[in-house]
Amino acid sequence: MFRVHMDIVGPYKEYELYVVTLVDNFSGYLLTRATKSMPTSKVASALLRTVFECFNTVARTVYHDGGSQFTSAEFLSRMNWMHASSVPSSVASSWVNGKVERVHRVLNERVRSASATDLSFGLFKTTIVKATSMFNTAVTRRTGRTPHSLVFSFSPWPYPEVDPVFRPPEESVDTITDADYPDSAPPLPRLRSRRLPAVGEIWLVRRFGKQKKYYRPFLPCRIVQVVSPRVYKVALANLRSTKRVHLHHLKFISPAAVCKLPSASLPAASP
Repeated sequence: MFRVHMDIVGPYKEYELYVVTLVDNFSGYLLTRATKSMPTSKVASALLRTVFECFNTVARTVYHDGGSQFTSAEFLSRMNWMHASSVPSSVASSWVNGKVERVHRVLNERVRSASATDLSFGLFKTTIVKATSMFNTAVTRRTGRTPHSLVFSFSPWPYPEVDPVFRPPEESVDTITDADYPDSAPPLPRLRSRRLPAVGEIWLVRRFGKQKKYYRPFLPCRIVQVVSPRVYKVALANLRSTKRVHLHHLKFISPAAVCKLPSASLPAASP
């Protein structure tokens, strides 16, 4: 957990209920801490210290939205003790801290479905703990594995000390015998492969730097050259020269959607 994303979500209902969230950038592993009042710097710094106590490591980079809890003297002293750097996200731009923003959407849906009228702190905390456990044991589309399996080498279920209410429902598994595949071995499960850019295609590239609220986070670009399996040279309409971009900052756009874009925003085809 060298790079983590932190944020605060709340309040929920008419109560002063908040959640401090911390997400690992690599595995997506989620840590949460529920509180009754507006989280102070003590709650945020305590959650950051939990990473050191649980995983015996310290974060080197912490991404946040620049809230008062993350700019307080106590939180900054914790950062200095860890020798970590703080990276606040730009105004009205969520892509820097978008990983934790997606977690907030999951938590909000779980809290809304938990209780429609009364929401006590006990029910609120139980809902957050259960949602965190289910989030860490759900298979992600990007890796095909769970965040728990990327952090730990053991299975999360079953444990005697874990309450059965926090365990996912058991699914029936059909037993495969040799008679089902007499001539060949059973086929291996196929993971969803990501589509890679090709030279000449139009993709979307992430816009970097401090952005305005009305700026689009992605711009159309044309793939000019494949430098490596993960690095590509792209051309933009507002740039005369090409630049290198990592695959992480490219997003696929369908040809039907490209036809609807204005021609002025599309880069010219290379001769």
